[in-house]
Amino acid sequence: MNVKMLRSTDDFAETRAKSTGAIRTRELVVRTRSSIREPRLWLGLVLLLGSVMVAHVVLNQGRARVDAVVVSHDLAAGTIVQSQDVVLDSVSAANSTHFVHSLDQVLGHELAQSVYAGDTLRVHDVAGSGSSSLRNVSVLIRAGHLPSLAHGSVVDVWVTPSLEGMAAPGPASLALENIVVDSAPGLVDTTTDSAVTLSVNRVQVQTLVQAMRDGLIDLVVVPGGAE
Repeated sequence: MNVKMLRSTDDFAETRAKSTGAIRTRELVVRTRSSIREPRLWLGLVLLLGSVMVAHVVLNQGRARVDAVVVSHDLAAGTIVQSQDVVLDSVSAANSTHFVHSLDQVLGHELAQSVYAGDTLRVHDVAGSGSSSLRNVSVLIRAGHLPSLAHGSVVDVWVTPSLEGMAAPGPASLALENIVVDSAPGLVDTTTDSAVTLSVNRVQVQTLVQAMRDGLIDLVVVPGGAE
């Protein structure tokens, strides 16, 4: 009798345990389904995905490269930048908004502050192209070769070597581009030579003077230049 009662008790306990396990399993399934429908869960997933995408963009920006002007050696404030002072190099695009991206923006311009070898030049490092870096040079244009010019006109300077110059005779070549005219004759006599004054930076003075010594100068008007 006692043995049967013990067996019956064991069977009851086992059945109860199975029933309890089944109930817990159903509750777990219900909770899981409810969690899937929970808006906060989806919001968390969206935020996680967004953070991954932002990190990806930041990393790609860190790897992106742009051209910028880099200083070759130490330069003091007030220095007029020349070609041997700077190089165009590839640098990280991060925070590149204020970098100087072209050599034309610095050559012949004065430094507003001291910079050091390896520095990437920023816009505020370079003074504007004011009178401190500009020089007016008068060039002689032979009769019949002077185009219609006025103060503010923009021209390209071409030189044709002559037998009397220092260069060997040859085809015309471009000496300087996008040069601003400071003054030009109001009335042009096509039978006589005329003088035109050009505004150039300090670096360009040598090129222009050498061009005048080497041959004959022609000025070609750049379309769209100020007049």
